[in-house]
Amino acid sequence: MRLTRRLLITAAIGGSLFLGANVAVERVAEGRIAAQAQKSFGTAEPPIVSLGGFPLIVNILQGTIPSAFLEGRDLTVQDLRVAVLRIELEGIKASLSDVTAGKPIGVQRGLAQAEVTSEAVTAFVRSRDYKVTVVVLPGTMRVTGPVRGATGVAEGVPKLTGRLLRFVPDTVAVNGKSLSGVALTDAREALTFQVDLPLLPGGARITSVDLRKDRVVLIATMRNATLDLSGSS
Repeated sequence: MRLTRRLLITAAIGGSLFLGANVAVERVAEGRIAAQAQKSFGTAEPPIVSLGGFPLIVNILQGTIPSAFLEGRDLTVQDLRVAVLRIELEGIKASLSDVTAGKPIGVQRGLAQAEVTSEAVTAFVRSRDYKVTVVVLPGTMRVTGPVRGATGVAEGVPKLTGRLLRFVPDTVAVNGKSLSGVALTDAREALTFQVDLPLLPGGARITSVDLRKDRVVLIATMRNATLDLSGSS
């Protein structure tokens, strides 16, 4: 009985020490990754970082991180202001030192979502010499701009082809009146725009766009991808 009790006590102490060490390693790793991600994102505050996969200490020693979640706010990616950037990664194949040094890392699966406000979309489009104002609505965009000295209002759904986001109006009204014929063609052309979207931090390529109230969500899905968190991508 005494031997059994001693073994149980020893096992309990060992387990507690292991759990404590795992928590300590997790916090240190999250802090170091947050510091590197802050450089990559260019944010004033360190992003939120959460690592998953128990026991994390063993996984890190084996050069893998099962999962990671990062959230950064108020960043600019090549003239595009992003309100919130969330990145979820699974199956990270890299050592902790590689990640914190900003070296390229391999991921089995990943999802990045960048939320961009209507105001930021307008600023980005205008920086490409389009004199329009964009309001993002659920499932559609409303674009307002000059049409032959009058004010045109158009609605439609932008299309993403590669990195090119192109808006062509489905409906157009000028000074509140519907158009037809040549006038409609001219108005549609005046309110059409296309812009090249930047890669998201890490080099993630945008694969789809979701339109919500006052938000465009730029979505990048990744599979067996390589991310570069050095901040140079």
